Amino acid sequence: MNFKDYLVKRLSEVEAISTPFIEKVVIQPDVSVPEEEPEISKSEIMDYLVNNGIEMTQDNFELAKEILKQKDSAQRSLAISGESQNIIRYEYINHLNDLTEEQLSTLIQLENLMKKEHLENLMKEMEQKKKDQLYEYLIATVKDNWRGSTNLNSMTNVINKYAEKGYRVVSVFTNEVGVKESSITVGGFTSGTNATIDQVVILFERPKKN
Repeated sequence: MNFKDYLVKRLSEVEAISTPFIEKVVIQPDVSVPEEEPEISKSEIMDYLVNNGIEMTQDNFELAKEILKQKDSAQRSLAISGESQNIIRYEYINHLNDLTEEQLSTLIQLENLMKKEHLENLMKEMEQKKKDQLYEYLIATVKDNWRGSTNLNSMTNVINKYAEKGYRVVSVFTNEVGVKESSITVGGFTSGTNATIDQVVILFERPKKN
């Protein structure tokens, strides 16, 4: 495949460009009657002479034979013509082949511009949809465990629970809810601990259904 054939093939696959260059032409049917001479049997000729009240002579026999041949040829011609009219065939001519390489290259540049414009329009459409999209929000909290550390298992379960409903995490922060004091006495000695108890606040969002 040479370079011009490559350009024609590529442009032919782009409907917006190739359509004006494709010509649809009707193929004219061949309605000619076959040249072979129809065969007329003796019985057909004799039936013709009897049905028409014609005397059985050699001359009349030959004349009837010729008449039946012409009649058969006419009927076959009409049949072929009728079949041809019912079957319409088309041929497609690709006039991109008539262009020069320079003209084809110009169309390739046009195709690239069309792709770029389509991509830009698609991006603009997506941005507009994003701007027009409304969201709904939900807040969930997870308390620290009894030692004051983050309860990772509970936090993971909460995130997965709402993810299944189409939510995604927007923000996470902690909120102090109090101090837990504990003490223990052993052999007359007492020791105690103070632990700050926080809760993890998780903000979720998902697109609002129209």
